[in-house]
Order: sequence, then structure tokens, then C-alpha cells
Amino acid sequence: MSGIRVKCRGLTRGVAVGEALVSRQPFGFWGEVDPYTGIVTDIHHEWYGQCIAGKILIFPYGRGSTGSGGIIVEAYRRGKAPAAIVNLKTDFILLSGPLSIEVLYGGRLPVVDRPERDVFAIVKSGSIVKVDGDEGFIEIL
Repeated sequence: MSGIRVKCRGLTRGVAVGEALVSRQPFGFWGEVDPYTGIVTDIHHEWYGQCIAGKILIFPYGRGSTGSGGIIVEAYRRGKAPAAIVNLKTDFILLSGPLSIEVLYGGRLPVVDRPERDVFAIVKSGSIVKVDGDEGFIEIL
């Protein structure tokens, strides 16, 4: 299903292209990912053992502690952060990481949410996806 563009709400600036990692399960960063390696450590999540570094993470919403933002920042600092995040609905706890990356490092980790189509029906893990936080869309390449 390449060439499909889906309008979203852009929450943080930047554009990223990468391999999608898709889950219908909520995902949190605090206690669920090792920021030094980018490996998912939550044995209850379907991404367990996979590396999120450089991936386009697509999941419904974040879960967990307010420490999630700090884990995202530390993963970014170590080069192990995702390239972008796509949610159905993003909360401020998750968004605090990408916003902090912009303030602290001048970096970009685009986050979009509220896609106008069912992204789970059109994007599969392994698909190459472009996320544009500036214009507010995702595109399956």
C-alpha cells in the first residue's frame, strides 16, 4: 500500500523516514525500553527484544510514568531513540520527551496523532514510512 498519505495532527516539528514498528498495544518508555540500547525490555509487549532506534513507532497511545519523557531524551542522547512517533492520541507525558529534545539539543523527533484513516489497517511493521510533523501527515513509501 505505498503512496498513501494520511493527514494527522502535527505535534512536534521535523520530518523522518524509516521502518515502521506497529502495535495495537499502548507503549510506555519508562521501564519498557533500555535507553542505552533502544531494546524493548517489557516482556508483556509484542515488541519485546526489538530495537526501536531509528524506527517509526506506531501505537495507539502512551502509558506509564512521567519518567517516559526522560527515557526518550536519554535514548535520543545516546542515538537509540525512535525516528518518529505516530499515535491515535498523544498525551503530554509522552510528548514531553520530544519537546525536551527540541529545547535541550535542538533536535527533532516528529510526533503526529489523530490520523484521519485507520493506520493499523494500512501500515504494517517493516513498511517504510515518512512522518511529517511540520505539515501533519504520514506517508507510506
